[in-house]
Amino acid sequence: MRRKRIHGLSLDEPQTDVSSLVDVSFLLLIFFLVTSTILKRENDLPMTLPVPGVTSTIPALPLWIGIDADGTVSLGRDEGAMVVADPSSGSSLDELTVHLKMARDAARPDALPVVMQVADQAAQQRFIDVLNCLAGVGVGNVTMVDGAEEF
Repeated sequence: MRRKRIHGLSLDEPQTDVSSLVDVSFLLLIFFLVTSTILKRENDLPMTLPVPGVTSTIPALPLWIGIDADGTVSLGRDEGAMVVADPSSGSSLDELTVHLKMARDAARPDALPVVMQVADQAAQQRFIDVLNCLAGVGVGNVTMVDGAEEF
């Protein structure tokens, strides 16, 4: 019995067809591209932050936002401060967003200066949440002061 040879292989030898494997790979690639969401990262937020080590002046009539060591976010200063988010609210800053939108509507967003006073022991994530909230309502004029400074 003679065996036929095609490209060096006989018909009795097993052959592997990888065309379906390539099709499945491309389908998976398309699936993951379509289902993934592209979110802005924190460093992509359109905000002008002060240069470290450079002393800047506090703008006239700023909106004060304080972040305490336990994660409490307050609006205003000293005795007149109003708590807008406590540590139990997680990353939700709904009340702060409402107040920022009212302040933004009362003034131009570029003319709404915000001064943040952050305690040294405050969690970085809470600080980022407040920055995201500010960027979400269109406030980009942010000045930061040391949590221990008094003005």
